[in-house]
Amino acid sequence: MIRVLLVDDNDFNLFILEQIITDAGHEYCLCLNGQEAIDEVKRAQEAKEMPYNLVFMDIHMPEPDGIKTTALLRKQFTHQQLPIIGLSGESNKSILKEASDAGMNDFLPKPFKANTLLAMIDKYA
Repeated sequence: MIRVLLVDDNDFNLFILEQIITDAGHEYCLCLNGQEAIDEVKRAQEAKEMPYNLVFMDIHMPEPDGIKTTALLRKQFTHQQLPIIGLSGESNKSILKEASDAGMNDFLPKPFKANTLLAMIDKYA
């Protein structure tokens, strides 16, 4: 079992992520924007809770977007300490490069299948 942070501004996308993570027997926390994700990681760290093993981060969302949120988290955590997987329906190469440059470990295009998401978990957690 691992602990996963799910960050997306779309309730339906969060519902799908939540179902896959739950069915796999993992714990999770949902965040609707980048600031919530930053606050949650800080809260968990201050509470000395089990750290998050993996983050699935929507690239296009408000307050800040997934790329800026990743860059902020990378100031505190390495790629190994907190793997971040970008999620987006857009697979434009310039967006993917920007996400990689910000510190995302990998990218999962939407829509995705449960087995593809679970393979990402196996790869990074």
